[in-house]
Amino acid sequence: MTRCGRLSVLGCAVWSLRCGVLASPAVDIEGLKIQVAAIRELPFKKEFAFEAVDREGVRKILVEEIDREVPPEKFVATQAVYRLLGLVPEDGFALREATLDVVALGIGGVYFPNRQALYHLTDCSGMALPILAHEITHALQDQHWPIEPRDALYTGNGDRSLAYHAVVEGDAMEVMAEYAKGNPGASRLAPDELGQQFFNAMKIAEHPPILSEPMMMPYVQGQRFVMKLRAAGGWEKVNAALDVPPVSTEQILHPEKFFAGKDLPVEVLLPDFGPLLGAGWRKLDEDTFGEWMTSVVVRLMTDDAVRGLRAAAGWGGDRFALYGCGSDHAFLWGSVWDSEKDAVEFEQAMQAALARLSPEIGRRCANRSGVRVFAAIGALDEAEIAASVKLFEKSLLVK
Repeated sequence: MTRCGRLSVLGCAVWSLRCGVLASPAVDIEGLKIQVAAIRELPFKKEFAFEAVDREGVRKILVEEIDREVPPEKFVATQAVYRLLGLVPEDGFALREATLDVVALGIGGVYFPNRQALYHLTDCSGMALPILAHEITHALQDQHWPIEPRDALYTGNGDRSLAYHAVVEGDAMEVMAEYAKGNPGASRLAPDELGQQFFNAMKIAEHPPILSEPMMMPYVQGQRFVMKLRAAGGWEKVNAALDVPPVSTEQILHPEKFFAGKDLPVEVLLPDFGPLLGAGWRKLDEDTFGEWMTSVVVRLMTDDAVRGLRAAAGWGGDRFALYGCGSDHAFLWGSVWDSEKDAVEFEQAMQAALARLSPEIGRRCANRSGVRVFAAIGALDEAEIAASVKLFEKSLLVK
């Protein structure tokens, strides 16, 4: 796990692994560094801190980092978005605490770029060495492609941040797999079982899947993407993707688009809906879902995996905004599609998804105009919805 780009709740990459409480063996960190550098075909440029901590200690560090990276208002806004989409409970749910639970429940190791430090959980045995190989890869990456400055560039674009972390985590997953193959005695699990153990650990039944799925994405899709890179040109191709990362999860899901440098996202510039909504309303958040997150949102809202994938195919660009006035919220989401056929499919999927929402959520609509689709949900009257649809139709798109 690296500290996720601003620990974005909408696009967070977390290395988490459920570990048995076993005695941790002595760790030859220098030997591991040598092996990771050899696998990755990159030298270390300098030393980094390495510290073993217990579960209470690592939770304390995670709290400090989450509070440093994610303003309280970001958690509040994201929870409001998820609530309007019907993805988290109406009452008795706190996104910050749930996020911390998901991250801390089974964490085995973490590298924080801002601290230049790797923390290893003392009660995580079994897979401790593969985990450390993964984390040491992050330290190595950080020395060649500093992670923190790149994270800062993608603030406000969760899709681009998620795409970047898919390369970072996919790279580390590939090194972990290569290490496990070359060191069969380093883990109680066979190399092909490592990924499944990780995925099982991330399926936290007591929390909504909208929390764990974005955390898993960089590992699952990221490793597949990096495997494609290596097949096309070895580690040099991976290095090139860290030099100039993919600009969207669309390029992660469809590597051929990344290789060709085509089908770049359309920048959707949302208008200011504040004057339309009236006195007291203000914008609380704005971000981009992207193809992958759009597919997840539609799938979870409709409970239809096939529909989620089909609805997000042909994604060209999107942008959403959350507005608030006291306890009232409005979610306004504009998207553009590669063709009218793609737009129709997304519009129909969103209409089906919105029909499943509780009446207490408020009014909702999904409206298409050519290749544009606009969705609105929340404390809006019919006139406000109609006016917001017209306003979006006049908004700018930048290719």
